[in-house]
Amino acid sequence: MANKFYKGKSKQSQNSGTDEPYYRGEVYFSNPPQAYHEAQKQPDVAKDSNFEKLKKQIRQKNKKLLALILAVVLTSAALSYVAISSINDVLALRRKDTVISVNIPEGANTNEIINILHDAGLIKQKTFCKVFMKFIGSVMEDSNPKYLGGVYYLNKNSGLESMLNEVKSVQTAAKTVKLVFPEGWSLYQIISKLDEYKVCKEDYLYTALKESGFNFTFVAEIETNEKRTQKLEGYLFPDTYDFFLNENANSVINRLLENFQAKWTDKYDDRAKELGLSIDEIINIASIIQKEAANSDQMALVSSVLHNRLNKVNVFPALECNATKDYITRFVRPVIGEAYAAGYYEAYNTYKAFGLPPGPICNPGLNAIEAALYPKETNYYYFQHDKNGKIYMARTFNEHNANTLEVLRVNNK
Repeated sequence: MANKFYKGKSKQSQNSGTDEPYYRGEVYFSNPPQAYHEAQKQPDVAKDSNFEKLKKQIRQKNKKLLALILAVVLTSAALSYVAISSINDVLALRRKDTVISVNIPEGANTNEIINILHDAGLIKQKTFCKVFMKFIGSVMEDSNPKYLGGVYYLNKNSGLESMLNEVKSVQTAAKTVKLVFPEGWSLYQIISKLDEYKVCKEDYLYTALKESGFNFTFVAEIETNEKRTQKLEGYLFPDTYDFFLNENANSVINRLLENFQAKWTDKYDDRAKELGLSIDEIINIASIIQKEAANSDQMALVSSVLHNRLNKVNVFPALECNATKDYITRFVRPVIGEAYAAGYYEAYNTYKAFGLPPGPICNPGLNAIEAALYPKETNYYYFQHDKNGKIYMARTFNEHNANTLEVLRVNNK
C-alpha cells in the first residue's frame, strides 16, 4: 500500500490534541497508477467527433456560400460589362477618336462586315451587333442593304450604324454640297476641291484610288504601268455633282466612275474597236486634245494631227505636245513633291518619249472624247497657237516653221 498523506487535522485530533489524523479507511496515492492519468486526459471521443463533423460541415457550407456569392458577383459584372460594351458598340459612348482603315470586299453582307469591324477592333460584341442590325433591318424594312467594297477609314467613336452607313452604296446624311468639275481638270484638282468642301479628305481619296478595286469593266482593262501617275486619271468624269458632307471616299469615286460609264456608249465602244484602239488609248488621246485645243471647234483638227502621227510612228515617233510634260510640272509635282515627280518627267515628255504618254493627263469631256473617236481627215502633222488661241496647221516641217514666225509676230504685237 502506498503512503498516506494528510489533508489537515480531523475533528477528533483537534479535540484530542494529537497530531494523528482521523482515518476512516480511505486509500490515497501520492503517485496514481498510469490508468488513472489516461482516464483523466482521455477526451469524450464521441462528443469530439460530432463536434468536428459539425465544424467541417459549417466550413463546407461557408465555402459553397462564398463561391455562390462570388459567382453571382462575377456573373453580374460580366453581364454588366457585356451590356455596357454592347451599348457602346451601337452608341459609341466615351470612346476615343480613333480612325482605323478596313478593306471591305465586294458583295459583303452586314454580318460579314460586322466580323471585319470586330477583327479591326472597331466593335467588341459582334453577336449583339448582328442581332441588333437584324432587328433594325426588320423595323426599317431593309434586311439586305447593299454595300460598296473598298478601303474605308472608320472612326471608333462613330457607332455601329454610322460605320455601316459609310460602307453602304447609297449613304444618308443631313447636309449636301453641289460641286462642278470643269472639263480638263486633273484628278489632283478634283481631289483638292473635294477636300476643300469637306466632302472627303485627300488622304482617304488617294488611298481609295490606290487600293480599292472598283467594279467596272473599263477599269479592269487599264494596263498596269508604274510610270502612270494615277490609274483612274481620265475617268473621273467632269460634271456637276451633289455630294454628302463627310462622304466616304469609295462612294465619291464610284459616283464619278459611274458617270463615265453612263457617258461611254456602245457606239463609242464600237468606234474604238474600229480604230483598233482601247478605251484607255481613246481617253488618253482625248485628254491631250482637251488640253491642247483652244476650244471645241479645234478639237477635231488637233485629233487629226495626233492620229496622223500615231499612224506613222516611223516618221513621227514623238507626239511633241507641251500639255503632257506640263501635266507633271503643273499638277502632279505640287502634290507629290519633286523627288517623286522626277520619276514621271521623261515618260510624260512627248518630245522625247515615243507614242502616247503612260496615261491620260486630265479628265476630258464628251467633245474631246468624240474628237478622239472621230478625228477630222487631214494631212496635217503639226499645229500651234498664238496668244489669242488661233490655231495654225501644217503638213510639213517647213510650213510649221513659217507658222512659228507668224505666231511670234502676232504675240509680239
